[in-house]
Amino acid sequence: MISAQVENWIKYSNCILNNVIHKTNRYSIALSLFIRFDNDHHNILLTQAFLVNESFESHKWMLFQIIETINIQPSVILIDANLTVDITISQVFQFTYYIYYAFHITQNLYKNLRKVLGEDYQRFLNEFYKCHNSIVKEIFQQHFDKLIIDHPNSKNYLEFLYKIKTS
Repeated sequence: MISAQVENWIKYSNCILNNVIHKTNRYSIALSLFIRFDNDHHNILLTQAFLVNESFESHKWMLFQIIETINIQPSVILIDANLTVDITISQVFQFTYYIYYAFHITQNLYKNLRKVLGEDYQRFLNEFYKCHNSIVKEIFQQHFDKLIIDHPNSKNYLEFLYKIKTS
């Protein structure tokens, strides 16, 4: 981290976004970015790291580097739906609440269910968002149960998502 990034981490690390970009360069090295938006809706790069791979150990090393440098953990961090990242955050940033951002969940729905559901995918997606956007647990559960009944081919993937629903 350069000095401006340290200063920005101190100011803006209460709620940040982490995105890991991988396999987009000729070395297949992962790039992990920590970004925050300021009050004027400008994005601020708080820190970045090149990771040799996307293993638990690589992510753990990166988070410990942040702790060594600044010793401030974010209150909330938005991450892609990457189980390795969330396990690492829960172990290293023990006081940080992590949330999956919807963009990656949508991408993963497409990757995992588009072919399986075929022409029914758009209807599924509309019903999925009704479920996803439910803030009352009972209504969420009703929508979720209906999704599995109406789209049985999605059951395995939806059960995986159900396990991580609080994130």
